[in-house]
Amino acid sequence: MCQTPSGTLCAILTTREASRTEKLMVSVLAGGAGGYIGMNGERKQPLALQWHDRVNIAALPILGGLCALSLLGYYDAAKVTDVFILYIVADFLWILLQPATLPSLHGLILGHHVVTLLLLLFPYRYPAFARFTCWDGITEINTFFLIARRQIPAAYKPLHYAYWISFIPMRLILYPYMLVRFWVVLEDFPMYERLPVVICQFLLCCFNYGMFYLSVKRRLTKKKKVSTAQVPAVNRCTDRRNAATELHERRLLKENGVSAVNGIRAEAGVQEDLKSR
Repeated sequence: MCQTPSGTLCAILTTREASRTEKLMVSVLAGGAGGYIGMNGERKQPLALQWHDRVNIAALPILGGLCALSLLGYYDAAKVTDVFILYIVADFLWILLQPATLPSLHGLILGHHVVTLLLLLFPYRYPAFARFTCWDGITEINTFFLIARRQIPAAYKPLHYAYWISFIPMRLILYPYMLVRFWVVLEDFPMYERLPVVICQFLLCCFNYGMFYLSVKRRLTKKKKVSTAQVPAVNRCTDRRNAATELHERRLLKENGVSAVNGIRAEAGVQEDLKSR
């Protein structure tokens, strides 16, 4: 489980203090060149997961492209909102009715889709704010890279770089900016209209920053694991050497008495001192 770029997550997945939420979100980040690794260590992708990924690899560039075209003024943002709602509802039902689609992330992604759908209801009711859909929805390009790197191991490295190059500006910068933007732009709306939008955007920000935190955590864990990987082997060698020395001393003690043992110990001490120099 620790032989691939994604396998470096095993240290987090096996620590006692890791919560279930951490395990679920870390496995989102685990799509490496070695393919799928499930929560229970299984390596074969469920057929439902493969089909879900393939459909999303086809659908997400379309969604992201429509958002980009709308932001550039070439497509109606209200239509993008309609398409997005259809996609979210369809994907929600697919995951709900076929849990094997995302065996490790079932509840987390369903919750994410509920929050997204609630957020989409505002631009759906007020088409004048449909561009909000496009600003948030353009991150589906980033999601495409995430899924594609899991399904196309041969292109893992460029997809991995594309994922993180797009992740930081889209999810760590744009989403918090839109949180503030929503609060300012909707100041004339009553609080019962304004607050749900801001709360939903805040929850999506938490999701994005949670993914980033866990990714940094797993990389630090990887470095720590590499630095201590040889310690057990060294300890085993030392233990074997000490056991052999002790056995030899006991044999000498029986045959030649205490003086011979003391001589062996003195010689060993001199050798250790020379090695340390």
